[in-house]
Amino acid sequence: RVRWRDPLGEVGLGVQDDTSDLWSVGAAPALRAPLSPHLDAALSLHGRAEGATTRTLAGAPEARSRGVGRAQLGLPLARGPLSVWPTASLVGVTGPAGGGTLLALPRAAVALDLGRVAVSATGGASGRPPDLIVLYGDRGAQGGNPTLRPERGLGADLGVAGGADGARAELVVLAARQRDLVVWLPTPQWVARTENVGVAGL
Repeated sequence: RVRWRDPLGEVGLGVQDDTSDLWSVGAAPALRAPLSPHLDAALSLHGRAEGATTRTLAGAPEARSRGVGRAQLGLPLARGPLSVWPTASLVGVTGPAGGGTLLALPRAAVALDLGRVAVSATGGASGRPPDLIVLYGDRGAQGGNPTLRPERGLGADLGVAGGADGARAELVVLAARQRDLVVWLPTPQWVARTENVGVAGL
């Protein structure tokens, strides 16, 4: 439970005395089974229901709720010094009036261990639906934005590690490109509002 009180209207858009009740309940089962001496199947699921009810000085309580689900299937393969782990993920969020969001996120990782030297690489897609706070704010200094789009991106990294006699060094190079990144932007009324940034890179 979060309460925001601003009896003099010093922050935000006037006098406020708002109370928000936040709740979330879910489960995350996982299963890993061998398919062959070198190949496994790894399945993980995550599902939750979450919501928020806000009570203000004026008006009836406003309740919002949604469901969030994630399913990920990986096929880790280890044969000698080589390990390969491809994964496929689906992330879904229910929305108002029967709408919602579904993200498909493929990813793969490769590692080669040659003893004193090891090389690894990963790459794939990422995505994150907006949470309830960035969508609707806290009714105080954070305004929220219910029209936000999910964050989506592509990323990759390449690493080389090596060592001897108890010493080890590692070098990793990263590259990422994010689309519709969610950021907080200030407004003239001292209330931050969330918006999507077109493209952000690393």
